[in-house]
Amino acid sequence: MQRLERSPTRVELATEVNKTEAQLTQIQKLGQLAKEKMIPANLRLVVAVAKKHR
Repeated sequence: MQRLERSPTRVELATEVNKTEAQLTQIQKLGQLAKEKMIPANLRLVVAVAKKHR
């Protein structure tokens, strides 16, 4: 991988990881969904641990 003086385009990113742009978009959507599920779950965990240490 070469160093760029700018942010890579989606085509360049897809090519670098041997995926199509559509696959890259799908991976990004799945990652966002996972993040949206993880945040509330992590908050519940933090609250549960905090209750035990009160």
